[in-house]
Amino acid sequence: MYRSGDVSVVEKLEARLRSKEGREFLVASLYLSHFIIPDLDRLLRNGTLSGEEYNLLKALKFVDRSTKKDFARAVYAQIVEGSDEQNV
Repeated sequence: MYRSGDVSVVEKLEARLRSKEGREFLVASLYLSHFIIPDLDRLLRNGTLSGEEYNLLKALKFVDRSTKKDFARAVYAQIVEGSDEQNV
């Protein structure tokens, strides 16, 4: 868990599937350390953001509802695409 001041953020997003039998499978994960926001990276490089500001903004975007939805959609698309390739 990343901690900056009073903000705690989960370091990993996970996508899990549950089988008809109730077994749960981890199908994808995304770590905060691998989460890239090009605009924030640019602001950090040119000195507009401090390292602490960069880490806080990156962590907040990581746990934002829209990021979680985008992650879920991307995982779903990969699963559907993969199953389409197997059915060819």
